[in-house]
Amino acid sequence: MTKSDRDRYTSPGMRGLVRIQIIFAAGAILFARSVVADDWPYYQHDAWHTGNSSAFVNPQALSLAWTAPSSPTGYSTPVIVGNNIYAMQNQQGFGNSQTTVSSFDLSTGAINWSYTGNFVFPSQPGVGGGFVTFVGSTISSSSLYVLDAITGTLRYTVPIPEGLVSVMPTVVQDLITGNVTAFVADISQVSAVSLGPVSGSVLWTQIGSFGGQSIPTVVGSSIVLAGPGQYYAFDQSTGAANHFWSGGISGGGGTTVTYDAARHQFYVLEFYDDGPATLSAYHYTDNAHITLLWQRTGAGVGYGGSVAIGPTGNVYSAGNTCHLGAGPCYRGNASAHFRFICKWRDARIDEQCYLDHRPDPDLRLRSGHAATVASVSRFAGKSEYGL
Repeated sequence: MTKSDRDRYTSPGMRGLVRIQIIFAAGAILFARSVVADDWPYYQHDAWHTGNSSAFVNPQALSLAWTAPSSPTGYSTPVIVGNNIYAMQNQQGFGNSQTTVSSFDLSTGAINWSYTGNFVFPSQPGVGGGFVTFVGSTISSSSLYVLDAITGTLRYTVPIPEGLVSVMPTVVQDLITGNVTAFVADISQVSAVSLGPVSGSVLWTQIGSFGGQSIPTVVGSSIVLAGPGQYYAFDQSTGAANHFWSGGISGGGGTTVTYDAARHQFYVLEFYDDGPATLSAYHYTDNAHITLLWQRTGAGVGYGGSVAIGPTGNVYSAGNTCHLGAGPCYRGNASAHFRFICKWRDARIDEQCYLDHRPDPDLRLRSGHAATVASVSRFAGKSEYGL
């Protein structure tokens, strides 16, 4: 995919994969934007789900700016577009409470608008093309709800086959044509939904074993989803399927794939077969040509999340084996784009790991994997921190 192809997609303006409460996000986001403004309109930052932001934050310097209402339950999975935060109070269909989608003023926390309804296990909202979208299901039907991002007005709904436990839609806009498409998935179905100003329509629907927690990732002209032992690519325009890996397992779970558009590589952190969790790297040529490059298991290869990609192409992932303050850091050199690892277990940011000779300029704290092992030094304080 060329740079012009990558630039076609924009975010103009998860369900429970990451439950980030607004009470935390507000302070961190405001500080980040005061240093380097950077929207965060998707799960893991962008439609490629890289997790890479240009904002630099010192966690020790954060202070609480404002909090969102927390009754009857808190807001979660906030996304940021301009001076607006979009988030949902997801009631998941229990009790008499309703689900609420709200837009907050990023600076003050004031609620710009709220949309409320009764749904059974709705998806978290996805934002793009001037829309806020989510899957709203009832016992008998399911639709993609399309709200105006500025006013919160319900523009229309689109009946879709995806139902309960759908994940956050991935909404992309083609900068050349202006067309807006929402990619929607649940545990076994994925659809492309065209979003117009006053109506929308389903372009195509495909089936597969996606696990129920795999958010569609834009990879070149495809979208990619991955469930345990089952990995799929679908052509964005036609829905043509490439079931490029089928292992001996399937079932609930799934992961959101991460794509490095500059290197035409994507990464899947999921069970590959009847064995341990595996980090797999693939080269993407087009929807029909996807090639396995390398795999890693063991130390630093955790389960239940996605990897992130630094600005120079390093791959980072949270492992399950040790805490950052107690465990070692390693450096591998299996490939030119895979050179750093620091194992950690939770989200506390209290130390930084440096390589012996600092060959990688984007050494921000995320986490990582390595192939071959060489010891490095570990230092506290005086380091860059990236959200």
